[in-house]
Formats: sequence, C-alpha cells, structure tokens
Amino acid sequence: MVERLPTRSALQLKGIHLASTTCPLCNEVLETSEHLFVSCQFAQMVWSVISQWCKIPNFFIFGIMDLIQINELVSGSSKKRN
Repeated sequence: MVERLPTRSALQLKGIHLASTTCPLCNEVLETSEHLFVSCQFAQMVWSVISQWCKIPNFFIFGIMDLIQINELVSGSSKKRN
C-alpha cells in the first residue's frame, strides 16, 4: 500500500526526522494510513459513533478497502447509483 497521506510513517520514509512515529491518538503503534483510519482504537470509536448517528448497525472495518466500500457493506448493494 502506498502511503500518500503525510502520516508519520510516510514522513519518516521521506527522510523527515520526527521525535516519534507512533500514533498521536493511541501512542501504541506506528502511524500509517491503515492504522489511522481503521485499526486505531480512537478510529474504531469514531466509526461506532458514526454508525449510531446514521442509525445503521455497527460495522467492522478490517482494511482501507472496507472503508472505501462502506456504502456497499452497509446497504448490501453493489450497484452504483446515477
């Protein structure tokens, strides 16, 4: 997966020195796009609140592709709307 967002992991790969590369939200693991949007405990709480706010069943996201396809996962449809 290409790190296009300026996460701490991506910045480190570009040679930018950082005091810490761990996620600032959980301080547990390396901050990558995948972690920031999917696996971080903070992100999981945010997705839980969003599902409650939208009045849809709580959904579980295991990867960025799940996040991209969330509309299909929640609605159960794979058809695109015009």
